[in-house]
Amino acid sequence: MPTPDIRREGSPGHSERERQARLAFDAVHRNGPEAVREETLRMKCELVRLYGWEGYQLVMAKMESDLARLREP
Repeated sequence: MPTPDIRREGSPGHSERERQARLAFDAVHRNGPEAVREETLRMKCELVRLYGWEGYQLVMAKMESDLARLREP
């Protein structure tokens, strides 16, 4: 199932990069669980390369915190 195409043209933060990320996610999702695992590992490696191990841990903690906040009623 493709990610919802939310029309936000003209909104701050909407960019070509965001569109490309959504298209890449859709392509990986269509290819099944193995492709998702490979892409997850690739992204983790890229984050470690960019931010180092400590930076990676901070990024992951922030993402987990954001997800927990989204789940709150």
